[in-house]
Amino acid sequence: MIKKIITHIDNKNKTVLFYQAVYQPRDPASLIGKRKNYIGSRFDSLQQAQDQEKSFIADFTAYKKSILSDSITLKSTFADAYYRFYLSNSAPRREPRTIDFYHYELRLIGHYFKNKTLGDLNETMFKRFAIQYSIGKSKSAGSAIAKHLGQFHKLFDYLVDRGILSTNFIPKNYLRIWFGGGIRFNIENHHKKSVLDRVLTSKDIHCLRNQLTNTNLTYENFRYMTSRLAILIDAVTGLRPAEVLALKFSDLKFDGHNYYFHIHDSYDDLHHIFNGRTKTGYDRETLAINPRIIKLIKRYMNFQTLLLKEIKTENSGQLIFLNINDYQKAGMGYPITQAALNKTLKIFARKYQFENADKISLYFLRHTVATELFHQLPDRLEVAAQFMGHSTEMFIKTYVRPQTDEISSHRIQLS
Repeated sequence: MIKKIITHIDNKNKTVLFYQAVYQPRDPASLIGKRKNYIGSRFDSLQQAQDQEKSFIADFTAYKKSILSDSITLKSTFADAYYRFYLSNSAPRREPRTIDFYHYELRLIGHYFKNKTLGDLNETMFKRFAIQYSIGKSKSAGSAIAKHLGQFHKLFDYLVDRGILSTNFIPKNYLRIWFGGGIRFNIENHHKKSVLDRVLTSKDIHCLRNQLTNTNLTYENFRYMTSRLAILIDAVTGLRPAEVLALKFSDLKFDGHNYYFHIHDSYDDLHHIFNGRTKTGYDRETLAINPRIIKLIKRYMNFQTLLLKEIKTENSGQLIFLNINDYQKAGMGYPITQAALNKTLKIFARKYQFENADKISLYFLRHTVATELFHQLPDRLEVAAQFMGHSTEMFIKTYVRPQTDEISSHRIQLS
């Protein structure tokens, strides 16, 4: 922090402005959260004070690393080492979800590894953990188990570099090594039905789009159609749920030929905050949107304006999916929840007898749109990936799945 210090010189009736760098981070070595104080000199120049602040931050970063290296030994518990590593290396402005993820991993370590010290750990323990945790779950590069093992691998790499550990308990290619061959066979025996198939059939996705597009939207029923309209937009754009919830009426654009959304924000459903950016950090544009859906959106906007005028509430954020079923939350600027959208989607899927109706979620729609893009733009995967907000490699690895009816139609017999 840069403080402005104004000093009055009485005998000359003159005011002098100084700048001072003040940096007071919490000391990682203090159990009670005591702060370290870095108080700088007074400077006439703001730039000089800012340069001194950067120097303070660099000094504290070096101090944290030295504290970390000294405090972790083979007798340290796995949980304590994890905590100290990510505490000392965490950025000052971590997103709330990232912090929650760290806390979840600490609970995970406590559940699976109890009070095991670093000296007690071995590769077999992590193999068992990986298999047990993965039963019934995805094992892809973007799966939960891959993220957990990746975090642990990073910690052990750090400790190996500093000579605290002699080896990393988690091999570099852990997904291929641990989830290949016999281990994967054992996992699949516990979970016969693959959970990787999160793509709707052509029949189901067309049914969803057609039924929702042909909705009879009236002022009497529009407030109950909020979730359906959100699902429809997701079904034709493949947006992340957090991006759908952050959509504003002003995000709807027209390029002279097609309507589309400009995506620049996302909503943290857990902490009720807008992140001010997309997950990838850069803006992008969606696929073109059917004119009939545009009419629905505009009609919905008019009805929403009338309702908010009646209940004397403003939609200051211009949210499309403002939670108008709860007037208090509407007044606070909260959108509807992902849970509400998933519930509505499940009800619809059961009504029209979709495959995997009980397991369906918003991410089925994203995977389905991505798969359709893959087939329609096979020679321009970088363009398809851009629409989904991903790199080309991640697009193929994570979101491209064959549709079940497509597999059946292409089944052949080799001679």
